[in-house]
Amino acid sequence: MSHLFFIKSFDNTVFSETESGHLIRVLRKQVGDRIEVTDGKGHYAQGIITEAHPKKCAFSIESMETHSSPFPYTIHLAIAPPKSSDRLEWMLEKLMEIGITEITFLITEHSERKNINIDKLQSICIAAIKQSKQFFLPILHPPTSWNDFVKNRKETQRYIAYLSPEPLPHLATLAQPKGSILLCIGPEGDFSSIEIKDAMEQQWTPVSLGPSILRTETAGFFAVNVIHLTHVWQSSK
Repeated sequence: MSHLFFIKSFDNTVFSETESGHLIRVLRKQVGDRIEVTDGKGHYAQGIITEAHPKKCAFSIESMETHSSPFPYTIHLAIAPPKSSDRLEWMLEKLMEIGITEITFLITEHSERKNINIDKLQSICIAAIKQSKQFFLPILHPPTSWNDFVKNRKETQRYIAYLSPEPLPHLATLAQPKGSILLCIGPEGDFSSIEIKDAMEQQWTPVSLGPSILRTETAGFFAVNVIHLTHVWQSSK
């Protein structure tokens, strides 16, 4: 199976030290070997290694393609990160595999975790799109307070999922796979009543993700998948 490699920009065809080490030390690539490369912005290139140094591997571009997003919509997941790093990393890997546009980590009243290593999570995202051979790397935002995030959102569809004593419509019955979509998921302790009130004042739509109480990372992955599956179902009609 051919490997896909990552570079931040094709303006400079020299890989990072991390990627260079993987190419040369791990995969034993040599000058003249053909490789496939993406910048995570929809560009894909085929090239040839011209310098095989484990700290500075360079290549020349033979051909370049520009890909459009595979989906006619964008998805922004705003989620309070779980306490467990393993669970957070699992969620990111799965989201990369199915496709997502943007992720914001929320700091809410009941948040279990407030500190996030964005650089490490970015590396996990890069590894996941390489493994799944995708050409789009999502935007990762650092931890953001609820008060800063909730106001004046520009997304055309804004959904907040929480546990309610009253029945809420399921996300699958309301969401339309078009335009810009915001999916908001709270921590294990859920959003506070004040936070839910804030969202309602901003005309967000309250939704359910089903009868089960889901872990935060499961809820995030599930909500994004609902949008993609709705798109597949509507496209097949």
